[in-house]
Amino acid sequence: MSSLAQIASITDTEKRISEYQNHVKDLITKGNKQGLIDFVKHISDSSIPTIVSRQSMESYANELINIEDPKLRIKTHEESLDLIKPLANSTFFDANITLRKNLARDIRQFEENYVRAAQQLSSIEFDTVLQNDRDSGVALCLEVSQLYLGAGESAYAESFINRVAHHIDEVKDNNLQVLYSFCFSTLSDLKRDFLTAARRYYKTSQLVIEEEQLAVLNNAAVCAILAKAGPDRSRVLAMLFKDERCAQLELFPALEKMYLGRILRPNEVKAIEKHLKDHHKATDAAGKTTLEAATIEHNLLAASKIYNNITFEELGNLLRISGAEAEKIASKMVSEDRMPGSIDQIDNIIYFESGSENLQIWDNQIGSICQTVSQVTDNILKNHSQLVSL
Repeated sequence: MSSLAQIASITDTEKRISEYQNHVKDLITKGNKQGLIDFVKHISDSSIPTIVSRQSMESYANELINIEDPKLRIKTHEESLDLIKPLANSTFFDANITLRKNLARDIRQFEENYVRAAQQLSSIEFDTVLQNDRDSGVALCLEVSQLYLGAGESAYAESFINRVAHHIDEVKDNNLQVLYSFCFSTLSDLKRDFLTAARRYYKTSQLVIEEEQLAVLNNAAVCAILAKAGPDRSRVLAMLFKDERCAQLELFPALEKMYLGRILRPNEVKAIEKHLKDHHKATDAAGKTTLEAATIEHNLLAASKIYNNITFEELGNLLRISGAEAEKIASKMVSEDRMPGSIDQIDNIIYFESGSENLQIWDNQIGSICQTVSQVTDNILKNHSQLVSL
């Protein structure tokens, strides 16, 4: 028995559903797309009892992934979704979700089109999913946000991240909480809120498995380096520098110099570039990359620890920019309370007020030496355990 009409005449519900399932499997084995589409049309007809149509369609949605040809599989999913659209939020609610999830993953894998993949999932009734099964709803929302983040579409990603914000503390799956933390970190990174991103990446590095910790810490270090110079960034740099895991990062030398308030040289800045993602390389109105702008601000702040005062022309030479540009950047940092000082526009001099900041840098340097001594001692004891008893 194979024709749809013959199966429809079966009165026993379980046997009828079983025959529909066998029919679908046979069509998939033969690669008969038109037969599959005809099945969807048939099972969507109002004359089919709901209990039969719902279970048969759910089975169909799960079986469709067994089509071997990716292009045929994608096309069949798309046409099936178009046909069941009127019943997508009622009888075929679960089947609709399954079809869309599988289609999105195929589009992502074989077409590498993250936006189109996300759009397949975006039409799902997420509020209903969250009400029925919070963990599944959160997982689905985060899957969409990941796709949009992968495409650099931060605005769309943010809407789905915000949607699960009220539910994330109640989910039972810890992996979802880790994924949420990572998505939030990446979103802050894309939005150029580098301080928030650095803090969030650091928090996430404490949640992920050991094999993934350094990669997430590296993201935190990059964002800390790109953040605007000032007290807030100094606190983040201190947090990272004092974490022993960061000593394993290629970025650690740059991180250390920034933490200690030392001027970064061009070759050191160049070494940072290979760790940047595409969105980090965007230029501002002045034509400078995010890294260039961050380096200038850092070096200006570092100079304030060395000089009591300096002319804008000399400051510009130190920062490798014009005196006028140096004045503009310094004025902004002072006005935003990111660098203590005052500006004499008549004599074109900036006066730094960094006595307490210098003491902090001194404390940081002492702390750095103590930490290095501690690490050396630990390594000695680790390799020469007989010394422990002494």
